[in-house]
Amino acid sequence: MDENRFRSLMRGAIGDEAMSPWLADAVRTHVTTARPRVVSRQRWMILVAAGLVTLLVTGIAGQRLVLQRQSNPIVPATTPSPHASPTPVDPFSCRLPVAIDPWSAPVDYQLRVGFLDTRTGKYTGDRSASVAGLAPLSSQSRPTSYSPAAKRWLPVAARNVSPDGLRYAWTDPSTLHLHVYDLASGTDQLIWSHAGAGGVMVWGGAGIYVALNPTRDSQTQTWLVDPDTGNAAQVSPKSHFSFTPLATDPLNTGFRSVGLDANGHMIWWLYFADQRGSPQSAFYEMAPGQRVYIYRGTQGDGTGFDPGSFLDDATGKWFSALTYPYIWHWSQQSGLHKISAAGAPRGATFMPAGSCF
Repeated sequence: MDENRFRSLMRGAIGDEAMSPWLADAVRTHVTTARPRVVSRQRWMILVAAGLVTLLVTGIAGQRLVLQRQSNPIVPATTPSPHASPTPVDPFSCRLPVAIDPWSAPVDYQLRVGFLDTRTGKYTGDRSASVAGLAPLSSQSRPTSYSPAAKRWLPVAARNVSPDGLRYAWTDPSTLHLHVYDLASGTDQLIWSHAGAGGVMVWGGAGIYVALNPTRDSQTQTWLVDPDTGNAAQVSPKSHFSFTPLATDPLNTGFRSVGLDANGHMIWWLYFADQRGSPQSAFYEMAPGQRVYIYRGTQGDGTGFDPGSFLDDATGKWFSALTYPYIWHWSQQSGLHKISAAGAPRGATFMPAGSCF
C-alpha cells in the first residue's frame, strides 16, 4: 500500500484529528504488511491478531479516556433504526452532507464541506460552514459533520453524533474524558472516564461504543456507555472484532475492517490485492458464519467498489470510495448503488458527513 492510500484510509477513519506518530507508525506497519493476509486453514490465529489491526485502522485510537467512574453496568437495549427521520427520505433524491478528503485533492478550506445532491450528483461547497461556540472550544476545531436536525455543522466525526442528531460525543485528549454536548441546550457534560487510551467508535442506537487500547497487561476492551446516565458495561461487538471463515472463502485472501456500524456489527472487506478477476466482498455477520453481504464480485468487474469510511442513517449505509469520486448507498431493500459526484476538484474523494435529508 502506498503512502497516499494509507493516508486516505486513515483520514476516512478518523477525520482531521491529529494522530500520534507511534500510532501512525503502528498502523502503517500493520497495513502495509497485511497484503496478502492468508485466510486459510490457519486463519484463526490471524483473525485473532486482526483484532488489534481492526481497532487501529478504524481510527478508534485517536482519542483517550481515563479514570473510570464507579457506575452500574447497563444492558444494551434493542437497537432502533439509526438517525431515524419522522418522514421517509429517498436516498436517491436527497441532500447528503459530505466532506472532501483533503489528502485526495487541493481544495479551498471554505469548500471542503458541503452537500451532494444524490439525484444529480452535483456537489456544492458550503462557505458558511462554522462550528463557532461548540465544544470542544479549540483553535483546531473545524466543520467535520452536519446535523440536519440541528441544521448546523459540527466539530466531530459523523459517527460521534447521536441517532437523533441533537447531541454528539467527544473526548478531550488533555483530560482523557468522554463528553456529551447537547445542541438544543448548548450544554456540555462529562459523562464517563476510564484509565487508558482509546476513543469513540460510533454512537449507535444502544449507546456510545468506546474502545480502549490494549496495554502490556490487558487486551483491547470495548465499552457501551449510556449517554443519559454515564453508566457503562464492557461488551463485545456482535462480530467480536473478527469473522467466521467459511469453507467457500477463497484462500490467500487479504482482509480489513471498514468499521463498526450503528448496530454493533463490524463490516469486513475481503479482497485480493492487485489481482484482476479475483473475488472480493464486503459483509457483516448477524451471527457467527451468518453473513449479510453488501457486495460480492470480482476485482475489475466494473463496479469499482472499494469502501473507505461509512455512515448509517435511516435510509441505510453510505460509503466513501478510497480512490474514486463516488459515494455508495446500500440497504437490504435496494442493494448497492453508486452515485458519481461532480463539481469538486479533480481527483477529490468524498466522505459521508451526516444523514441525508
